[in-house]
Amino acid sequence: MQIARTTRHLWHTYIRPVSISAWARDAQALTRARTLVSYYYYVIPLLAFTFLQASFSGRTSYDPFWPLWWSGSLEFTTVVTVVKLLFIVASLLGLLFHRFLLVRMLVFLAIWQVHAFESSFGHINHQWYGWLYTSFVFVFLPAGWHQAGLAFARARSFLLYVWFAQALVMLTYTLAGMHKWIAVVTQYLAGEIHGLHVQAFAYQSADMVLRLQSEAILAPSVIMHPEWWWPFYAGFYFIQVAAFWVMIRPSLQRSWAFLLIVFHFGTMLTMGITFSQSILLLIVLFFHTPFHRPYRNVHEFIRDLPVIGQVVEWLAAERKSRV
Repeated sequence: MQIARTTRHLWHTYIRPVSISAWARDAQALTRARTLVSYYYYVIPLLAFTFLQASFSGRTSYDPFWPLWWSGSLEFTTVVTVVKLLFIVASLLGLLFHRFLLVRMLVFLAIWQVHAFESSFGHINHQWYGWLYTSFVFVFLPAGWHQAGLAFARARSFLLYVWFAQALVMLTYTLAGMHKWIAVVTQYLAGEIHGLHVQAFAYQSADMVLRLQSEAILAPSVIMHPEWWWPFYAGFYFIQVAAFWVMIRPSLQRSWAFLLIVFHFGTMLTMGITFSQSILLLIVLFFHTPFHRPYRNVHEFIRDLPVIGQVVEWLAAERKSRV
């Protein structure tokens, strides 16, 4: 019982999870959520037209991923045409009729096929995961989500799905960050150069540019002067692993999404890896988040930060208890 009470105390004192029920009573939050979902389907045609223009003639090692089971005996060019056509048609229908369940299902199906196709060349394409997960979640939006004046239960359900879609995206960053930290410990114990070593960024940048045969404007600077860039590289280890925290402190969402976009641009400029789909998804889901409330002062912002905020609150509680 004492452990349970202590856990509840710590949970409500230092974690303080977001209350979807409270947001469901906020008309402005519901309006922003409806706008967010609409923006989501408005930008998918952009992805579809970009995919439509892509050439796959130079790709090798094509081995259809299992969602492409229907493509068995078809020619490669036929599969490309079918997937492109499905995506462009579904995206345009989603642009106009995303309030309808069947259309959102079609959009998910198209993105699922695109992701499967992009993953059929010897490696999984990670950039489409965010769009795949969120398009699946939005299939289940409650009926009437686009209308004002929703009943409380339905409004809460709607916001919960929006929160869950955001959470899945941030969870992918946190899991990727955890994988990096596990690698840091493993490599450190093995006596190898690990991710937090001052030379780590230079090694990774050189390896990726050579492997991808891509141009990276800042790669020479990173390789020649790794000490200049190391603070940014190490800092993003912390930013990435803490990404899911913004689902508990949603007023941090815009700030964290901006930092993750900077991370993606930095990856492009130093390693030649592009993350255009991921950047677009971060903009759509978090720059117009329904769960944002502006900070009144810097102190509020600091108290919301992961780890730092909890330490500050603990020190303030200890100081108050001594008075």
